[in-house]
Amino acid sequence: MANQRLKRKQNNPNSDFYVDSTCINCGTCYWMAPTIFKNHEGQSIAYDNGKANKQVQTKAINALLSCPTQSIGKASGNKTLTSLPQIIEDDVYHFGYHSEKSFGGTPYYINNHGGILIDSPRFNNKTVTSLKDLSGLKWQLLTHKDGIADTNEFQKIFNSKRMIHEGDVCAHTNNWETYFNGDDEIMLKEDLIVIPTPGHTKGSVCYLYKKKFLFTGDHLCFSRKLNQLIGFKNHCWYSNDHLIRSMEKLLQYKFSWILPEHGAPFHCPSDQMKIELKKCIDYLKC
Repeated sequence: MANQRLKRKQNNPNSDFYVDSTCINCGTCYWMAPTIFKNHEGQSIAYDNGKANKQVQTKAINALLSCPTQSIGKASGNKTLTSLPQIIEDDVYHFGYHSEKSFGGTPYYINNHGGILIDSPRFNNKTVTSLKDLSGLKWQLLTHKDGIADTNEFQKIFNSKRMIHEGDVCAHTNNWETYFNGDDEIMLKEDLIVIPTPGHTKGSVCYLYKKKFLFTGDHLCFSRKLNQLIGFKNHCWYSNDHLIRSMEKLLQYKFSWILPEHGAPFHCPSDQMKIELKKCIDYLKC
């Protein structure tokens, strides 16, 4: 839990929320509740008083619960106004409860096909109960090795099937049930396909669900600073050339949601998405 004694002095003293000095600046809170939290000198702070309407309060409490280092505190009142896991659209959820092991990476959940997690939240009683209250957990799909976090702990409870591309096999993926291989798309279900997108890591993949939701891991996200889609060309651990080719590959697919591991979900009509994706490719080639 957040520690009042470590409360950052830059927090608004009138705010109902605060951030302590254990913050790792993963960005989770200021995309989840941007009217309450923001970056300041390399860590997050609460800059608004946080006593606004119920909807804003709920977003801030969701951010508090999702903070991977539990660095956010609430000075007064209850913390029950949460809506986690939070529905995005259809049967797709932002699961919340981010893990420090993935530097605050965002886990998502598909409430279909027996329950599917894309990347891992932190393991605790709340997350286990949330999964049981939905459809359970049949599959755990990893976009890349940085999102593994507590995947193995959840597997012990739910006997779920863990999947990752063989390019990202590591010590934490020993004896997993499925390893994807190659660069061709793989159909998991009629409405769910794996698209290998090497670049950020050798085994990075995206998952396309219902020709609408693209779970991108660290391959593709929206930059608020640049106001456009980007790939992490300055944090590319495998190959920038592969990153560009993988981005170009996505032009052949139709989707209207980008659900990244870091940063806010991005939504626009599918035709506009292709335009935005081409801007991203131009950015990567600069």
